Amino acid sequence: MPNEYDKETIEAYERRTVYANALNKSLEIFTSYTEKAIDDVMSNGLRLIADAANLDRIIVFRIFGLESNTAGEIYRWDKVLGGTAPVDPALKVLPVTPALKRWISIIANDTCVSLRRSEFTEDEAAFLSRRGVKSILIVPVFVEREFWGVVTFHDNTNERDFNEDCTGLLRSAARLCAGTIIREEKTKAVDLAMEELKRHEKMKDILHKASAIFLSQSVKNFEDMMTAGISLIADAVDVDRLVLYRNRMTPDGLHMSQVFRWDRELGGKTELIESYADIPYARLILNWETSLANGNSLNSPSELLPDVQSSVLQSFGIISVAVIPVFINNAFWGFALFGDVRNERYFEEDTIEMMRSAAFLFANAFIRTEMERELVDENELNRVMFQSAPIGLTTYNEDLQLVDCNEAILNMYGVEKQYYLDHFLDFSPEYQPDGRKTADKLPDVMLRALNGEKLVCEWMHKTLAGEPVPCELVLTRTKNKGKYFGMGYVYDLRNIKAMEKNIQQLETEVDKIYYDPLTGIYNRRFLDENLNNLIKLLSRSDSTLSLMMVDIDYFKKYNDYYGHISGDTCLRTIAEILKNTLARVDDFVVRYGGEEFVVVLQNTGEDGTRKIAEKLLENVRNCNIPHEKSDVADYVTVSIGVTTGKIKHTHCKDEYIQRADELLYESKQGGRDRYTFAVL
Repeated sequence: MPNEYDKETIEAYERRTVYANALNKSLEIFTSYTEKAIDDVMSNGLRLIADAANLDRIIVFRIFGLESNTAGEIYRWDKVLGGTAPVDPALKVLPVTPALKRWISIIANDTCVSLRRSEFTEDEAAFLSRRGVKSILIVPVFVEREFWGVVTFHDNTNERDFNEDCTGLLRSAARLCAGTIIREEKTKAVDLAMEELKRHEKMKDILHKASAIFLSQSVKNFEDMMTAGISLIADAVDVDRLVLYRNRMTPDGLHMSQVFRWDRELGGKTELIESYADIPYARLILNWETSLANGNSLNSPSELLPDVQSSVLQSFGIISVAVIPVFINNAFWGFALFGDVRNERYFEEDTIEMMRSAAFLFANAFIRTEMERELVDENELNRVMFQSAPIGLTTYNEDLQLVDCNEAILNMYGVEKQYYLDHFLDFSPEYQPDGRKTADKLPDVMLRALNGEKLVCEWMHKTLAGEPVPCELVLTRTKNKGKYFGMGYVYDLRNIKAMEKNIQQLETEVDKIYYDPLTGIYNRRFLDENLNNLIKLLSRSDSTLSLMMVDIDYFKKYNDYYGHISGDTCLRTIAEILKNTLARVDDFVVRYGGEEFVVVLQNTGEDGTRKIAEKLLENVRNCNIPHEKSDVADYVTVSIGVTTGKIKHTHCKDEYIQRADELLYESKQGGRDRYTFAVL
């Protein structure tokens, strides 16, 4: 009997050793991967667990709704298939069965469920036996005290009970699986967010460049200007064709006409299609008129549109389309059609917003050029065109007296024509943006235009209520019945200014990602995303990296005694001290969390690092922030853990942080208000 007992003890010890070795090796795989594919990491890590526990399959399920007992498979490892295997489509959303409800009610209390085929209930057998399961252990996974999901471990060869040691191994393995999946999901989320921000930045830059092109155009190079500006936008949103349509109201309804066509394959501007000149919406695409007039865009693959729309677009080879309405002075002026002849897709929301801005720029460039051409041709003033022009237009004679204006300029200021002509100077402030008095500058530019100059400048107008109206003013001349007349086009820039304000807000949002809002220094996200890259960079030159973990001593007592407002002030002060102590631009401070900070020093050895640590302690003491509840001093102090190491390519940020955190603990145990140093 003693021999049998010794043998069982030895076997149990050997089994635990196998489990421990498997778990340690698996842990190393799960925690040390950087650039490997997640499927390879999961496959290699779980293979060790499966071999140690004699398993045939491991499946990870995510809980979608605890109340509704819904869950679904998100990862599968299969021994027969050699590792990571395709997810079973039938298990992406588990059917809600009595067995599933029963299992969830047990595992939701952090209790494992162990089943063997000979003991399956009827509903368990219906679900498990047809999947070849002879024994299964269902292990719950909790993340931050929330029921995250389960990992099931299958033995399809033997019926057995999972003993305590095996269950412990598989519990640890389940947590590793979940942790790795969660980390991958967060990494992807961050990457997607950064890509989205980069995309916004790129679109913003392209819109700036396109705006500059369209706002600086002249009659001579209209086609080149449109081609250059549209090409920028088309490349950004990846389309092959753009067509601009203008509306015209007639007695039989609203008509549309092509006014500009751009085709990538044909190298830019191309000929208009005659059959698309002045055609009623009702004859071609009836429901577009109502939808576009209400401000709605069309965004779809062509073949998914109603038959009439689909056939028209596909006859021109357009596979995907975005149709953007254009409004000038709140009136439905027309639309821009963006066509993709290569890919079937829906355009993303930010792409549609960029197209809206671009369509507005296209239409305004066309309108202004068209008006200038009419005037420069020295024909009789076309009164109808003059009055219907959507851009503000004012004419004056050789005596610099106002002669006429159109409805658009009157709508801009909300006044009657005679009042505008009689009180013209009242619609400009005393001084212009360049510092010149309006009363001095206006006659000067009007006279220069009459003498043949074409002038383009920014002009500040204002409403009668005093609201500033930033405008672009274009002055030129025309000849009518042997006399020259000055023409002033006023383009309201408030929409452009609003776009610039939105762009500035976007730039502010980019800054918020990496900065702690309370202290104004870098946050933990900045450290997590940049420290590994810094280590890789420094490893190429055999450089040294030092890292400090800094903690405010007895900060909880400080908060409880002085209050959270004082606590926030204390955190900001300590952050400022730490930042100001660093002399080099390459070194930086991060708020790691709560009252903890991280200091990163590049190319700094032991001596330099020790001096900086001493200086940090001294500067905090000298600040003399009262702290009556501290067990160290009657003022605020900090404790520091400091590590320095020659960088190897195998190092990662977690090694530096963990070592500095251990040394910080030693500083606290040693009495606080000090630093503890060790080489990594």
